[in-house]
Amino acid sequence: MQNLRSIRKAKGLSQAQLAEMADVNQATISKIESGTANFTSEMVTKLAAALAVSEAELFGLPELHLRVLQAINRMDPSQREAALVVLEAMSRK
Repeated sequence: MQNLRSIRKAKGLSQAQLAEMADVNQATISKIESGTANFTSEMVTKLAAALAVSEAELFGLPELHLRVLQAINRMDPSQREAALVVLEAMSRK
């Protein structure tokens, strides 16, 4: 989550404060900010809510990109492959 640290600091929060607000472990926040930990969609939702920002803002993504990623994540593998074929075909035009 590319913007987590900067958003947290802009709001004047320590990692411990954010951890308490989002009900996650402070060490996990530290690892996410340093890029050494994976995160779940549930964790992203909790952190975004605690910081009062969109999930897209945490990643530094435009809202449209986030919506595309969320739609892809809801697909089964064969649907993902079909979506990729369509997107690649559309991007060649």
